[in-house]
Amino acid sequence: MSTTIAVRNLSVRYRGAERRALDEVDFEAAEGEILGVLGPTGAGKSTLLKCLAGVIPHFEHDARYKGSLSVLGRELAESDSLASVAADVGLVLQDPEVQLVNTTVREELAWGMENRGVPVPVILDRVDRAAELFGLTDLLDRFTHALSGGEKQRTVVAATFCLDPRVMLLDEPTSELDPAGTDDVMRAIRTVAAQGVTVVIVEHKVEELAEYADRLVQLDHGAVTAVGTPRELLTSPRAVHRPPVLALARRLRELQAWPSTELPLTVDEAVAQWTGGVGRVVPHAPAAPSAVPRPDVLTLRDVRHVYPGGVAALTGVELAIGRGEFVAIIGKNGSGKTTLAKHLNGMLHPTNRDGTVTVAPAGAPPFRTGERRLHQIARHVGYVFQNPDRQIFHDSCAEELEFGLRNLGVPEAEIGPRVGETLRAVGLAGRERTNPAHMSRGERQRLAIAATLVMEPEVAVIDEPTTGQDPAEARLILDVLAAYCRAGHTVVIISHDMALVAGYADRIIAMRHGSVLADGPPREVFAMVDVLDTTNIRPPQLTAFGSRIGAPVLLDHDEAVAALSGLAANERC
Repeated sequence: MSTTIAVRNLSVRYRGAERRALDEVDFEAAEGEILGVLGPTGAGKSTLLKCLAGVIPHFEHDARYKGSLSVLGRELAESDSLASVAADVGLVLQDPEVQLVNTTVREELAWGMENRGVPVPVILDRVDRAAELFGLTDLLDRFTHALSGGEKQRTVVAATFCLDPRVMLLDEPTSELDPAGTDDVMRAIRTVAAQGVTVVIVEHKVEELAEYADRLVQLDHGAVTAVGTPRELLTSPRAVHRPPVLALARRLRELQAWPSTELPLTVDEAVAQWTGGVGRVVPHAPAAPSAVPRPDVLTLRDVRHVYPGGVAALTGVELAIGRGEFVAIIGKNGSGKTTLAKHLNGMLHPTNRDGTVTVAPAGAPPFRTGERRLHQIARHVGYVFQNPDRQIFHDSCAEELEFGLRNLGVPEAEIGPRVGETLRAVGLAGRERTNPAHMSRGERQRLAIAATLVMEPEVAVIDEPTTGQDPAEARLILDVLAAYCRAGHTVVIISHDMALVAGYADRIIAMRHGSVLADGPPREVFAMVDVLDTTNIRPPQLTAFGSRIGAPVLLDHDEAVAALSGLAANERC
């Protein structure tokens, strides 16, 4: 295969930055190859894609660029304009909303082709092909503003595909997709690559890269730290993050409890290696902790919500959420999760007369959300949007947190220490004076979470708290939320990261078509495989692996190591 992308000694430094965003980067990508780019937040991944797309140096003039970057045989720095590069190179940004410019999905898919003068019959054919490939057929006439975050991501990727690029650059294209939706998009990308398109994809979901990428490039602090096939890179000591089944197998091998000389990248490989070595294990389940009764802090009765246009987002939800619970709401894109969450703090109200949402603050009479103004409810129920840019409006991180505290009447002497402590907790220590506009999306997400937690609402509702975070930062955020919960507050998150849900939540609410399909502890809900299949939710890798080898429902790494190392030893006796 011919070389499509050749990068040699590429370095980029933004004006005023202390270090290079990219530091002498070298790699190649071939025609039809899927090249995965991974690394921690701030490693330079998005900057690399901007260079490959010609945004740097043709558009972002505050970035100094040196080295050689050749795409399709031409040096990008010598191209006439960004438009000349875009004729062959498609870029999907991390935030899909900044690329959506049309009223409906159908119009969005056709718009770029119309601008290029593509004949109408060709436009119609490509729209139909893209809709089928990326699962948008039923959404073609839906308003783009009414789409879920994951549906918006599918639309933007499909619109880029419609332009028939020879190179596709994708910046976290599945970050807001449910697990099955992620697999659907990755399979579509594989189909695109099979047609000769070179795909460079930045992704934190390392288990997907392990399965679908041909090669991986690992970045850290702007430099390439490793290049190789998924097996070469992820099984080596240089790997920063690994698929959960691979991390488990490595640990069990250290304990002489992994039965194969090979290490697995996928659940299928792990099952084959385990059963081929020690046979099927005897199931046994750890004792479930007895439930502790909790007073209800939120109660929903017959909550229905129909949006203008007739879309029924909620269809009679009945829920009670207890004080001090850590609740995760899961479900496929468009199942009603965000609509439900927005009812919890009065941002939305039931559209049926009998529907009610009741808040029961500590030490105060309960009230219905329809009886209070939004700012009054927000004192008790805080909310963090899926897109942090919808609620960040100050010029520094400190001001963002100070604003809410002053509105609550917190004494000035307390504000500084509370702001500093909260920023430290979310990994933003020393960033008090940083302008949020100069931060990555993942950092802005943590800032939005901090701005809510600093006000100490009794209930914190957070829509996709780990979007844009690398695995270490995602765990940091969930650790912060778990500590907040242990302090007596209630935490409600929406998440598509089933491994984090399994490891942190003590209750899962699974949504489907606007109603509650399952509600219970993670161990119970993740055992409902047939039920979860109807929600586009797949259990975490470790849970799926344990289920297929007859082990108990495994929720995290330590639990899996303890269960399987003992089982393996028993099988050998």
